[in-house]
Amino acid sequence: MSQARESAAIIAQFPGIATRLNAAEPIGLLHAYGAPLDGVDSDTSAIQALLDLEARGRSFDIATPVRMCLSTPLLVQDKPFALKGAMPSYSESQGTALTVACADAFDIRNSDGFLMSNAHIRATGDAQASGSIFDFKASETSSSNSGMLLFDNLRIESPWQAYTFRKVFQVQLRAVRIANARGAYAIGINGLNDDAQGNIFEFMGGGTGALRGGQTDHVVFDGGSGSAKFVGWAMNFGRHAIVSKSNTLGAAIAIASITQAPDGSFRIQTASNHGIPNGSVVDIAGVLPAGVINGQWPINYVSPNQFDLDGSEWVSDTYSGGTVQNVQGRDPGFIYAVASGAENITGDAFHLDRGGLLIVGDGYYSTDRGGNIVNQFKTYKGRLKFANCMMRAAGRHGVSLLAGNASFDGCDIVNNGGVYVDPKVHTIASITDNGLGLIRVTTAEPHGCATGDQMRQTRCGSANGSFIITVIDTNVYDCQASAFAAGAIAGVALRMQQVATAIANNGSGSIRITVPAGAFDDGEWVRLAGFGGNANGDFRVIKEDVDHYLLVMGTGGVAPTYTGGYAASGLIQRCSAQVYIGPGIDTVHISGGLIGTDKVGLNRCRYSVIIDVNCKNIIIDSDISLDARSAILNLSASEPTNNIRNRRALPTSKTPSIGDNSTRIATTAFVRNEIGQSIQAQGAMLDKLRVPTPAASKLLILNSSGDAALIDALLDQVGTPSFSAVTPGDLSVAYGSGNIMSWRKIGKGLDVQATWVFTPTYTGAMSGDALFGGFAALASAATALQRLRVYTLPTSVAWPNTADDLGLVMAGAASVGKIMGFKSGATPVALAANAFASGVEHIVRVEGRYVTNL
Repeated sequence: MSQARESAAIIAQFPGIATRLNAAEPIGLLHAYGAPLDGVDSDTSAIQALLDLEARGRSFDIATPVRMCLSTPLLVQDKPFALKGAMPSYSESQGTALTVACADAFDIRNSDGFLMSNAHIRATGDAQASGSIFDFKASETSSSNSGMLLFDNLRIESPWQAYTFRKVFQVQLRAVRIANARGAYAIGINGLNDDAQGNIFEFMGGGTGALRGGQTDHVVFDGGSGSAKFVGWAMNFGRHAIVSKSNTLGAAIAIASITQAPDGSFRIQTASNHGIPNGSVVDIAGVLPAGVINGQWPINYVSPNQFDLDGSEWVSDTYSGGTVQNVQGRDPGFIYAVASGAENITGDAFHLDRGGLLIVGDGYYSTDRGGNIVNQFKTYKGRLKFANCMMRAAGRHGVSLLAGNASFDGCDIVNNGGVYVDPKVHTIASITDNGLGLIRVTTAEPHGCATGDQMRQTRCGSANGSFIITVIDTNVYDCQASAFAAGAIAGVALRMQQVATAIANNGSGSIRITVPAGAFDDGEWVRLAGFGGNANGDFRVIKEDVDHYLLVMGTGGVAPTYTGGYAASGLIQRCSAQVYIGPGIDTVHISGGLIGTDKVGLNRCRYSVIIDVNCKNIIIDSDISLDARSAILNLSASEPTNNIRNRRALPTSKTPSIGDNSTRIATTAFVRNEIGQSIQAQGAMLDKLRVPTPAASKLLILNSSGDAALIDALLDQVGTPSFSAVTPGDLSVAYGSGNIMSWRKIGKGLDVQATWVFTPTYTGAMSGDALFGGFAALASAATALQRLRVYTLPTSVAWPNTADDLGLVMAGAASVGKIMGFKSGATPVALAANAFASGVEHIVRVEGRYVTNL
């Protein structure tokens, strides 16, 4: 028997002592039951013994700082439980610190009232694919759900999953920060059937609620997970931000035959009665040739042994084998997010496989090179509604819609860079002369490329540029047609294009290309170059297997046919868009906002908008970029229910003749001429109203001698941020792509949005505070302590003074600022320049307003 159990048994023999102990302060009570409370040895037995004594549950109200440890799971079953820390602090030295050394540390089964507050929870040990810190599941003795669950003011650092919710309702996470979670998710809400439902969730930021880091999905709704609300919730780094799916499958049924349906789709004949209702989603697997129909499809019911794959397009071939499974379980329900966001996500901000209703407003979402802001699969049956969101994609598409029923109102969908073959950024260890005058690159890790691929090198000084490469070994390649020169430095490289090693007839007149271990998805649009003839250009492809693709659609709306006479090999790259609307989509409305490129980003998209074939009820009424890389590809232009209006396009209708008052759109030249003639005709009168002529960059001048704060406004200006130190020593700085500052001046106020992308190189000679410069105007000395918001800081940079808040403070009468750490009751401390490691690229983002001395 453990010490805690022995203590409990002895104390129980003396009711008077037990009564006094139960009323005592929890720390003393826990010590009495054998808890060491040193943060190293386990306190589970003592807590469990005390909890087991009370049939109606127990609350531990910790009044002073304490360190606790759970080395084995604590079972909370059929009773309430509360652990309230010493004070609202994330500091282990000031609040309640809890070390977790086991998975499912809190094993909660039907707890009608569970509260955890004011604690710093740190899990130790290797990452686990299964197991969580908090694991809610069904009780062994009751069919009831856990309910009324509150998590308040927690900091959770976990190499495992943080939360798994099953059989729960009414859950609130308020001011909870989760860092470095791993496994399948950070927060998993699993309602795969009526016995594992999760319902009514609130994620309240409170200024500190956030998920940060970790190679995992942030919040996953799996199956019938009820409703959820995010307010002021922030997510940073990680894989997908919000996932809505349902993974439960029915029994597999053998496929007897696959033929072409009368409407040109695939018809499936099953070997036995499939019993699948019309409109259901099925999973097709094991059909040969692979890569054509394997995957999930909605169905059109034909007979007890037949159904058609809704939205499929017949590809002539001989098909065999395979199974079909009906996707069971309920879809996730209602998800609402306001004033929330996700940044630097490596996958999708919204990964939508199955679901009901998703409403998002007033948020900021950005992705890296591996994903989309919105990735809606054809199996998603619900509705999407986004309003007033900034959606900055660097992945494949900004918005990818394969199911439709979506609206975007006042959203900016901008700056997609997803033409790269894969999202990996290769760190370069060295750049040298290969002995023949060519640039030789050695990467820090295996590059995974092949001879003939095209690499884009940046932050490499004289070795910047895009080059076809010759692979020397797993970490080394030479740049063809290059010339090594002094000034080459080790930066980064990305694979822009992959070599397609062969082109052939698939036996039915279609073009098949070979791309070894191709990184392109089934149904994706790609760009081909180098083959010549009708095999150069943009195409939608079907992935047959890991190495082969069929070209099934070109920009003219038809598939190219094999003609021969092609070059032996070519190059392939992604053909991304800010907005991609897939084949057969019904009902997408996009109004207001910008689709394309804003002034603080670099666009490498091939198209602003791609509308695939057979789409209807598509309405786009936005500012759409029309630069050389961002045209509109509309393969459903003949559909009368589609209406695409670019607010940036100039009117082209013929100007009516004099006396013709019919309703037409006048050309810009006509309007300018008419205005000019009116001004000339009224010159005398206008002389009386004349004001000083504004400079070209001034939008407004109210007077020529009044208060400086009311004189002028300058809009949409661009500058270049800089980085230095109080004592720079031998500091040198290389600036990367995206290092830019946009600003506007209204009177004396200067509004700034700035992104520093810089790689400092230095030795110990550099010292002092970091200086962030490049601001357009000196700050007023009288308002030197105005703070700009720091909303991105590298995870490798520790916050100064273990701060609760950061701000960039402008130096009085100067155009530079320092990042300061602020904490209640402590003097602000500046961030040292050497906090930014030498030879490493760093990204810092700042926004806000300060008053100038102009």
